[in-house]
Amino acid sequence: MTDVLWFYIKVYYSDNTRRIKKGEKLMKLRSIFVGFGILFLALLGTIQPYSAQDLTCICAGCEDGTCSSTPATLSQWLSKLFNDGEAIKQVAFEQDGNDWVILRGKNGWAHSGVSTQLNNTLKDLTEANVTIKNVAFTPDDGWIVLYGRNGYRSRGLPNSLLETLANLRARGENLKYVSFTPNGGWVVFYGRNGNWRSGIPQGAREALSELNDRNVEIKNITFAPDGSWIILYNDRGYYWAGTSRRLRDRLEIYQDRNIDLKQIAYDRDGNWVILAGRNLSYTFGID
Repeated sequence: MTDVLWFYIKVYYSDNTRRIKKGEKLMKLRSIFVGFGILFLALLGTIQPYSAQDLTCICAGCEDGTCSSTPATLSQWLSKLFNDGEAIKQVAFEQDGNDWVILRGKNGWAHSGVSTQLNNTLKDLTEANVTIKNVAFTPDDGWIVLYGRNGYRSRGLPNSLLETLANLRARGENLKYVSFTPNGGWVVFYGRNGNWRSGIPQGAREALSELNDRNVEIKNITFAPDGSWIILYNDRGYYWAGTSRRLRDRLEIYQDRNIDLKQIAYDRDGNWVILAGRNLSYTFGID
């Protein structure tokens, strides 16, 4: 019985080897050319940071011309970065549209099709090899990018915010984070727990003042489209008003597991993303 089985295995192997021999040679040649192509681009320094808009992707075996290594949605990007072991720094949603930006590592990024000016700003900062810290969008298509210690580039910001940023930079403060409310209010975080704010809910103002008095590190604040808000402070602390039970349940899971909370982001429909640890993420209602 064993001899008969071994005979059929050899016949099957021989037949299939003849069938795939030609295909194996083609795949080997393709792999060699792709390998040399990647090495050539790397030596020239032309491989750009990830961008959902303009990422040039090299992949073998894409018969229809598409590239399976380019994620099409935010959730796919977050999964890719997690699987690649890359640090996820921030997610930012446009308040008046469906586009988003992911910041990763020191100055890497991806986006779903933001304005050409913002795209070029991100490219310039990456080429300058400076740390990109924060991207934020106003309700009326304005935006700001914080980089380095207290550098920033922006478009369409209110004069009061521009004056505050200029004053903080003149003082040498370390600009950390900017958040906008759906009605145009704003908060600038700097240093350990310093913050300037304008036009934000009274409860949020009081909470920020209390945390400042307690001398805890304030990370950021996020304003939802429905008027709720949540502040992250220290490693795993949060202060909230009107935040959904489902989101708070997820935050409690991270707390119980001693995983640091990093950021919460809402899209214009109230769906949300939680970033935690180095590159953990949890999405609700996000593609």
